[in-house]
Amino acid sequence: MNYHEPMKIAVNMSNTFLIVDDDTVFTRILARALKRHGIQSLIAHNQADALTQYSRALAKPNHAIIDLNMGEDSGLDLIPKLLSYGPQLKI
Repeated sequence: MNYHEPMKIAVNMSNTFLIVDDDTVFTRILARALKRHGIQSLIAHNQADALTQYSRALAKPNHAIIDLNMGEDSGLDLIPKLLSYGPQLKI
């Protein structure tokens, strides 16, 4: 792998990722890095916010990056809920 080549991510339906993490610095940095590669991001910091962001999005995300341990929320509990909204979502 050549580390000087641009990152290539296969995105079929939309160039939108849902980032769910309670670390605001991490989500901001990750969203900025994805944007440099032409990928839009929706950011959520807990389960409720993630479900709201997904349901309100005009261009539904087709990928999600989820923190498994978000304070009192569990990313593992969020996965089936998100998949019920969008079964095509890759997590």
